[in-house]
Amino acid sequence: MTEHLARPLERLSDAVQTFVSQPELRALVVAVDEHLRSAALRVMLAGEHSARNHSPWLCLQVPGSSADWGALEAALRREHARMREVGAPLKELATDVAGSGAGRFAAWLRHAEGTVREPAAGLVAVLVCQASRLDAEWLRHLGEMILDPVLEGVRFVVQLSTCATAWTWAQSLPAERCLVHRCVVDPKEAADALAKEIDNEERGGPEGTWPAGVAPPTERGGELTSPPRDPTRKDDGPQRPTGLAEPAEPIETDAICVKRAVLAMGRGDGAEAVRQQARARDLCVRDGRLEDAVRMELVLGGYMLDLGETRQSQASFDRAARMSSEIPAPGLEAQARYAEAHTWREQRQVDSMMRSYWDGIDAAKRGDEPRLAFEGYWEAGRVLQPLDRKSTLVSLWSDAIAYANTIEPAQRKGTKLPQIVEGLADVLRSMRRPADARAVEEWGEDALGDTDATDSPADAPVPTSSS
Repeated sequence: MTEHLARPLERLSDAVQTFVSQPELRALVVAVDEHLRSAALRVMLAGEHSARNHSPWLCLQVPGSSADWGALEAALRREHARMREVGAPLKELATDVAGSGAGRFAAWLRHAEGTVREPAAGLVAVLVCQASRLDAEWLRHLGEMILDPVLEGVRFVVQLSTCATAWTWAQSLPAERCLVHRCVVDPKEAADALAKEIDNEERGGPEGTWPAGVAPPTERGGELTSPPRDPTRKDDGPQRPTGLAEPAEPIETDAICVKRAVLAMGRGDGAEAVRQQARARDLCVRDGRLEDAVRMELVLGGYMLDLGETRQSQASFDRAARMSSEIPAPGLEAQARYAEAHTWREQRQVDSMMRSYWDGIDAAKRGDEPRLAFEGYWEAGRVLQPLDRKSTLVSLWSDAIAYANTIEPAQRKGTKLPQIVEGLADVLRSMRRPADARAVEEWGEDALGDTDATDSPADAPVPTSSS
């Protein structure tokens, strides 16, 4: 691992040891660079194996920007059961606890802490927030749990993104009770390391290409012995010594162009970043690697969106979708259409956004990728929810349930379908249609209660969009 990546992880390791050795600290809150997330989590979880630690650590993933308390409860029970199976000093959990929402999850944490058996003491809840932006209300609830005296036996390790909302919240926690840390890469060190890497790859070495332990030749080369000069021969002027190769042209690959683009974006040179990323795409097309070309186009569209070139970004995502349909690569086509939908969403062009989402959903269905299809249904619905377009929302999410009836139960697992079922029931109740809402919930209980079942549930009564 290069030094610019190792340094922040070493500092994080020190912070973890401080947290473990000071039991008066209620929480360790770490804001982590996106590309350090996996390594940082491994460093944090290593704290459980410290000689100074006496508590089991329960690691729970928080996938969304706001907490799904029911999903967190289920994750806590699963992780608790897994830890008991591998020999953690834990008694069995109760079958249920009282309460609802955040309060109910806090009750589960307190109960889980009560199952810890001697010689262990206390419980550490590790919350891994995967979303790049976090909801302030969810963070508020988390802060209340961290400082709640009722949960004094539970300590928290929280991995966050570096978004402004999360960092502002983290800094508001009392310093005497919470250790707040940033695990981020120094941008200048990262740029210098990337520039050196690009230079080495362009020259084809010597770093990384010359055999280990063998000194590479100098650029000057060895000394050449000149032959005796014939005094009778007419001098034709300086001659290029034989045996010397012409200076090599710099190597150019799509990987090098991608790195050049990343470096240019980091240095604020958007035009060069776009040029290099477009070159990477063109090299993939030249070599017949069309799926890679689509991926390069998607990154190119993202760069242009970051640079405020919305129209060009939309054109790029549209090209990616069209290329994908020709290959065909329906999964990539769906991703491209969802990216296009995001650009329309930023401009508050709801009808254009919905067309892009529907195109993406259709592509995901053609590619037999339910996870992507339900992702599109869910994200489009989230945009419609606050816009008072309930009829359109009911049609959208009812279509998602109709699609769910056409796939195998196992294919529903790990998708956004549970959130869609819950959201559809809520919007139907808000439209004073409690019977339809209950029918949807009953279907969800049947369809999602056992994803390993071989038989599909009965078709749900799909609500109409009329109010």
